[in-house]
Amino acid sequence: MNILKNKMQNFSQSIEKSLNEENYYAAFALAVTLPDICIKLDETKKKGSKKPYIQWFEEYVGERYRISVEGKGETIFLDGNNAYAIRCSFLHGGDGEIEEHTSSNLNLGYSKITLAFDKGKEIYLQKQEITKTFQSGILNTNELLINVVEYCRYIIEAVDNWVIKYQDCENVKSNALKLIEINNFKDLII
Repeated sequence: MNILKNKMQNFSQSIEKSLNEENYYAAFALAVTLPDICIKLDETKKKGSKKPYIQWFEEYVGERYRISVEGKGETIFLDGNNAYAIRCSFLHGGDGEIEEHTSSNLNLGYSKITLAFDKGKEIYLQKQEITKTFQSGILNTNELLINVVEYCRYIIEAVDNWVIKYQDCENVKSNALKLIEINNFKDLII
């Protein structure tokens, strides 16, 4: 039995259940929190959340929000810095205003995000004359449209990959034992 995998699946399954029930706020809130939980479990990471969060997102999710077009180079729609800004604006303010949470030299030009859900239909985007079918996109020059279902599933996939990488790490497994569990009240009474 893999303790780390089981503990992290509690969170991932909660996100999936929320998505299935169309409870997108709950799913997104937990999804933007999961990188913090992974970072906390690995005590070798530096204290503070911004830099480790950005690095974690870049390593495990970043490639999902990049496209390369021949002759045009790579376009980044969402990076770790903006993902951290989204996390902060959503969890601490309940809004999509990310400008105050990003470093100006690292901002991709977005000042706001809009969350939307899409049940299998594709959202089309256009930026800098690059057009590609993509699940997230640009609403206007300073607003990023994020498909909340896609984002949550990318985070779940990233956490699964993170678990595989750290499943044999003793300090991570030890810390995983400390993760909170939600139990049925009746099971707690003798």
